[in-house]
Amino acid sequence: MKQYSNCSELMESRDHSEKNGAGTKSRTSRINFLSGFLIGIISLSFLAFKVANYEPKNSTAEVDQYQGFYIFVDSKPVKEYEYLGTLQYGMSLMGSGQYQDVRDKLIKKAKKEYPKADGLIFTFKDGGTDRCDAISFK
Repeated sequence: MKQYSNCSELMESRDHSEKNGAGTKSRTSRINFLSGFLIGIISLSFLAFKVANYEPKNSTAEVDQYQGFYIFVDSKPVKEYEYLGTLQYGMSLMGSGQYQDVRDKLIKKAKKEYPKADGLIFTFKDGGTDRCDAISFK
């Protein structure tokens, strides 16, 4: 590092460096950093504003949790999920065919076949085969 004997030498050296482009590299680097930083802050602000202003639709609801599963009947979750498999329940002479009976039997099957499931999406068919899809939230 060069030693300067007085202020005027230092100033002359600095003026000479700026004329030759030595100071522009660090200035450009600072400008690029600040530009990136500001763009990041603005992007995060827009994202936070969008999330904070989520408005539920008329069809948005909260479902009940029953025997450890979130139960969706003729509906689907808003949150992303992974499909695990389908369970079916056909009418038998032993069952009543009523909602509660069918639901409980399908839940019992789901606990055995899909122990990692978080929810069940039920579809009931009058006079047909009732079914439910086992799902796991991401």
